[in-house]
Amino acid sequence: MADRPHADRSCNIVETITVTDMAGDQSEVQHRLAVLEALRAVHDAGTRIGWLTSWLTVPDRLAELADQLDLRFVEFPPDIAYLQPENVGIDPKYGFGHWKTRAVRDHAQARGDRLLWIDDQVQLRFAHELPDSITFISPSSSFGLERSGVARMRRWAAGEQVESLTQW
Repeated sequence: MADRPHADRSCNIVETITVTDMAGDQSEVQHRLAVLEALRAVHDAGTRIGWLTSWLTVPDRLAELADQLDLRFVEFPPDIAYLQPENVGIDPKYGFGHWKTRAVRDHAQARGDRLLWIDDQVQLRFAHELPDSITFISPSSSFGLERSGVARMRRWAAGEQVESLTQW
């Protein structure tokens, strides 16, 4: 793992790394150091963190990315075959593009856990159908999770009731 610049807890410090993308090409990925630090802190305080991503279709590259970002504490779904987009199928209501909505809803209903879903692909038009146990933060695809989202995530992890948030 490359040396990381000192993070001053500002959500504006961005690091760029080169990864092998889903197609096998070299691509640059940018991430905010404060967001990764916040995820680690929430995990260290006892919250399970899972990563539900279309990168599950290439688990070896996803594992490499997790290593590069020092995210080894993040769990990948145990039933990866079910969660891969091509195996979820076309849902008459949600369509193919909403496989995550279906997977998150099904997971929350099966486990009965409180769940915070952070995803730039949360579809607001379906959010009202999510169980009350799911709070979501939908960051901007262009800017990622911002200070308000990080603060909300920390409050949620501390047991506070927080409202869902969109940042786009």
